[in-house]
Amino acid sequence: MDEQIFDYGSDPIGLLWASQARERYKEEQKKIIEERLNEGLPKINQSLLKETFPPLIIDYLNRYEDHTQKDVFILSFITLMSGVLPNYYVSHDGDEFTANLNIFITAPAGSGKSAMSHAARFFNQIDNELSS
Repeated sequence: MDEQIFDYGSDPIGLLWASQARERYKEEQKKIIEERLNEGLPKINQSLLKETFPPLIIDYLNRYEDHTQKDVFILSFITLMSGVLPNYYVSHDGDEFTANLNIFITAPAGSGKSAMSHAARFFNQIDNELSS
């Protein structure tokens, strides 16, 4: 089906209608993307996180409403933490295991990946405090 292009000129009602239609379309597309991203994806149990992590981290986590963003933040946080604590290890059956974690997150634009940079900023603030 061919798209129709409307020229509203200086008609304020037409411009307002077109603007509102664009916003509705963007919201619908965002919902569709969120639904597709969340289909079949495992989610981190938020109540378990609240029992495990300190209140400062939970405060950061609670800044996000979307479950996907919370998951991206906490996974990024754990990965960054593994780099900050290189001398810690777990001994199991005579073997030593270090927390060398890596993460690779790929998703479409607007799907919550920015939570990774927020986790990195958290550690940058700590690094700045320790180096000053």
